[in-house]
Amino acid sequence: MSVERKQLLLLLLGAAILFALFPGSRDLWNPNEPIYGQATREMIQNDTWLTPSINGKVFAEKPVLYYWMARVTSLLPGGPDEGNLRLPSAITALLSTWLLYLLALPYAGHRRAVWAAALFACTFAVFWGARTIQMDILVMGGTLAVLVPLSRVADHGMPPLKGWLLAGAAAGLGFMGKGPVSWVLPALVFCTYAVFTGRIGLLLNRYVLAGAGAALAVIAPWHLGIWLTGQSDILVEMYYRQNFTRFHDPWDHQSPWHYFIPYFFLDMAPWAFFVPLAARLPGRDDNERRLDLLAWIYIIGIILFFSLSQSKRSAYIMPVAPAAAWLASGVLIRLRDGGLPKVRRILALSIIAVIGAVLALAGLAVLVKVVPEHPEFAGAGYLLAAILALGG
Repeated sequence: MSVERKQLLLLLLGAAILFALFPGSRDLWNPNEPIYGQATREMIQNDTWLTPSINGKVFAEKPVLYYWMARVTSLLPGGPDEGNLRLPSAITALLSTWLLYLLALPYAGHRRAVWAAALFACTFAVFWGARTIQMDILVMGGTLAVLVPLSRVADHGMPPLKGWLLAGAAAGLGFMGKGPVSWVLPALVFCTYAVFTGRIGLLLNRYVLAGAGAALAVIAPWHLGIWLTGQSDILVEMYYRQNFTRFHDPWDHQSPWHYFIPYFFLDMAPWAFFVPLAARLPGRDDNERRLDLLAWIYIIGIILFFSLSQSKRSAYIMPVAPAAAWLASGVLIRLRDGGLPKVRRILALSIIAVIGAVLALAGLAVLVKVVPEHPEFAGAGYLLAAILALGG
């Protein structure tokens, strides 16, 4: 086995431990985990793969991919308990780590791809999303799975038919995870990239139809089953009300247009703080510039799209995590190798110092304030304080 393959396997093993260690160590948390968990349990009880329900009433908020995955993981010992119900998120995060590696590899080589994937796995939104029942992580994974083959068609010579078929199948799975948004995001990123690089022909060829056919082939069986059972109103609720209506006339989570700007730095912490330093980074070759452009489109395009929505939740921008990790990896590798310009080096070291100080002070606060006030959690408090202090 080559050194590169060993490093990749160690990375994926570490990510698997990070995402899936003790996933059932806490109860299902509001607002969504209890609902999605109960929907899965009732599918199992009713022995159906078609329609989820809550207390016997059809639950048409999201498509069924997560529930199908949770039904499979519930075959593990313990049945549909907290841990098994969360495993689909952990599996998706692990696959996304691998997909980011595959996206970066032909642009920048093994070392940079490993760095980017490792930073991605340690991003707060990814770590937390991997340990909760939620659908946005499926959008993130689906977006990556579409862009990997399309980027190889555009920049690395993959046969177009193969690339578009793979992208279409991935888009179909994404649609089964959270509906139309799983098509909008990769289409937004790739179409903008094609326009910016002057290659509109990437979008105007017969292979696009093959990709659309692959996507429809993936989603057709379940939708046909819904229609044949006379439950087409489920699809109206799921796709029209939960997507289009929520976008322009929401009934919850209304927030101002700038809502996602601070949440980019909070949810993509700590690596988001290094992303501004990646702008026009010196020393890049043509391949790195291409993936940098794709990453900036990834971040700006997706945040702008969701900023136009009247309904906003921080989890919606989870799909930008791979792009943030990629851009941050360029800064940190150059810092490690001594190739970062002086001003950026000072700023990067300052960011690291602040993050370290915050972690160390948080550990101290747990030790001197939280543990004395809550002695019943002293064991966990001491462990948390030690981890924060050592991390700092």
